[in-house]
Amino acid sequence: DPLLPAVAGHTLTPRRDTSLLLIGGYSPADGFNKQLLEYGVESEHWQAGPAAGTPPTGLYGHSAVYHEGTDAVYVFGGQRFHVETVSASPELYSLHCPSRTWSLLAPAQGPK
Repeated sequence: DPLLPAVAGHTLTPRRDTSLLLIGGYSPADGFNKQLLEYGVESEHWQAGPAAGTPPTGLYGHSAVYHEGTDAVYVFGGQRFHVETVSASPELYSLHCPSRTWSLLAPAQGPK
């Protein structure tokens, strides 16, 4: 099993009743969690693996929801941390679970 980070502000999202995905979070000792961790319900083990694409950075306080039809997790918002500023993130990302690929989704036109 990978070493689990002691983080706050993360999400733990169920996927198809077979696993849980730990995304994001922060700890003062280790900074932002950049790993994508998956817990297998039947195996009772955590696994970490590489993710491709454009992952979100500095994820803290975001929301995440699993969509079975696309087998993807959608991650929205949270706090963005820059060198000297913190601001709310307006970004929406998707994580396609089978390929472990992140995508930054383009915003819709018009009022949000």
